[in-house]
Amino acid sequence: LRRAPRFRHWSSLFLAAFAGVLHWSHISSLFENDRNFSHLSALEREMAFRTEMGLYYSYFKTIIEAPSFFSGIWMIMNDRLTEYPLIINTLKRFNLYPEVVLASWYRLYISIMDSLGIHTKTCWTVNRGDGLSAVESCEGLGDPASFYVSMVFILNGLMMALFFIYGTYLSGSRLGGLVTVLCFFFNHGECTRVMWTPPLRESFSYPFLVLQMLLVTHILRTSNVGRGSLIALCVSNVFFMQ
Repeated sequence: LRRAPRFRHWSSLFLAAFAGVLHWSHISSLFENDRNFSHLSALEREMAFRTEMGLYYSYFKTIIEAPSFFSGIWMIMNDRLTEYPLIINTLKRFNLYPEVVLASWYRLYISIMDSLGIHTKTCWTVNRGDGLSAVESCEGLGDPASFYVSMVFILNGLMMALFFIYGTYLSGSRLGGLVTVLCFFFNHGECTRVMWTPPLRESFSYPFLVLQMLLVTHILRTSNVGRGSLIALCVSNVFFMQ
């Protein structure tokens, strides 16, 4: 009898993880089917980021291609191209903190993989026919655009896991979490557009909004609020605003 609550706890976490993986796989497939992203050249992938999406990605690319991480930060904080001839702090103006974090992860990932001698991407020549010239296409997290999009989709997969946990916590049963996930998928086109516009600010902030709702609900339901819950709420607020 004592093992039953622990079993329910781990089974709920397992179902939350399953929901997260399912959503990650779903939005990744939708994006790939819409853009054929894995078969595009590096230039075509960058062109797939339309409107302000390309603007956000360009700053990520600036940081990873800079001689060092901090020199890349300096370049986006002293940008003279976006509003030439003015020099502006694009990090603050366009809220580029997600790009800074992703760029630091990318540079760290590449340096670790290179030191271990592990290939981070596979490249081949794609013959597209119909008189079109062949292009080189690379797959793997070593490709900057693929890394960028993959991190966004993983974050939104975690968001679905949080939705399941939130629904389970509110209803007091795993059925409530299941209904929450099913309702999200049934209204997927109205609930999110991350599968079409990964670089937008909402793609990064939405998961932290769900985390905020979960933490606020927990705090309101608890008579003696622990310091850890308040700290977690403050941290989630910071990440949501960034």
